[in-house]
Amino acid sequence: MAYALRELICERTRGAVLSERLSWCPPTVDASTIRSYLRHRFGEPLDVAYTELPDLGPVQVGWTYALPSDATVPGRRDAYAPVAIPLYEDPDDGSLVSLFVRQAEYHRLGQTLLEAGTVASVEHVPIEEAEWEPGEPAP
Repeated sequence: MAYALRELICERTRGAVLSERLSWCPPTVDASTIRSYLRHRFGEPLDVAYTELPDLGPVQVGWTYALPSDATVPGRRDAYAPVAIPLYEDPDDGSLVSLFVRQAEYHRLGQTLLEAGTVASVEHVPIEEAEWEPGEPAP
């Protein structure tokens, strides 16, 4: 399964997107190493990035980072933040899907089945994080 990043530079107050690009992660990156990979690329995250979805409510979609010193933005630099949104390639149709949105959809499905009495319990099993080793250069 291939992983990618939707990289944005957003205005902090309004959320307006100044720039956007898609980059593919090295093949050694997976769900367990994505946070480590992002730390190698962007440094420590400053905050969590959220979006509001009609059926799911607020959902974490990624993390915000410090603006690189060579980034050009209009106006004050502290008014903008890079946002990294991890995606994966859906094995069924090849579309790129947000890891966090898919997780929220599965959580919602589990809650619906639980409320309907279809299942007796729903357990969230977090992914055990592993350290990404930069065996391949980042794109």
